[in-house]
Amino acid sequence: MLRQSSYNVVVDSAHGEHLVYNTANAAFGVLDDTAFERFCACCADDADDALAAELVAAGFLTQRCPEEELSDLHEAFEEQRADPSTLMLALAPTYACNYRCPYCYELGHNAIKGIMDEEVIEAVYDFIAERYDERPFAH
Repeated sequence: MLRQSSYNVVVDSAHGEHLVYNTANAAFGVLDDTAFERFCACCADDADDALAAELVAAGFLTQRCPEEELSDLHEAFEEQRADPSTLMLALAPTYACNYRCPYCYELGHNAIKGIMDEEVIEAVYDFIAERYDERPFAH
């Protein structure tokens, strides 16, 4: 039985189309009313159905439960994180964040104004250069 992916975001456009975006794999689709009705009803589970095959291939429809989808994402993240050809960094050029996330460890830091100074920028550059010299990465 097919169901919609937990990672779909659906928006109705001003032109009467239905825009579907899958946040797990960045797939994007535009559905007309007929295709959208079938998508919403998840009745496109006929393996010979071309629309169903396209929606499954794009990740919009799946046979996996939400826990299995999350497990797949976690596995892909761990593979990417362990990939020596990639260096992933998260840089905060300022503490002036206005999101106010309740879980943020930076609580109180949003009062600190200003931007990253030249010394920190140079340190980031040096860090990246050192990592590249140790083990060249492609991305």
